[in-house]
Amino acid sequence: MSLLRSRPAPPQPPRDLPINTYYEADGADIYEGDVSEFVAGGEGLQGYYTTKGGWKYSHPSRGITNWPDLSGKHAPVKVVTLMKKAAFQKRSREPVQFAAIQMGERTGYRLMWDNNWLQLLRRNTFGSGDQQILRMMSGDTPIAIVLTNKTANALFGEMN
Repeated sequence: MSLLRSRPAPPQPPRDLPINTYYEADGADIYEGDVSEFVAGGEGLQGYYTTKGGWKYSHPSRGITNWPDLSGKHAPVKVVTLMKKAAFQKRSREPVQFAAIQMGERTGYRLMWDNNWLQLLRRNTFGSGDQQILRMMSGDTPIAIVLTNKTANALFGEMN
């Protein structure tokens, strides 16, 4: 007879969260509008540089937009503010917008300043059960988004 009894361990939050982890901002509300409000170009000459063989080549252009594939389109969008977990050499979280864009029969998800559509891999309860964690991919980059149940259900529908 053993004096040690096996007791179930209390639930632990997952420790394998990726560097790109976003949490719902305190007091964040869902803003509903049109996607054209978020597809906006910058003013003045913009561009980017590429490096080839030690030389930097400038590629100037006018009006680089956020989500250029959606310019000229009108679709309903729900946006909530998330806070990105502080990463290397950053001391505090920074805000970023998360959008659920209704495109016909399906809904697509995007982060502001990221031109990749997000692919939802898993959706689970998180913490003490009052939050949900969404495991997503942006291209080949893993992303975790932690939302309250109310916000997650408004953006993704009721969880089964």
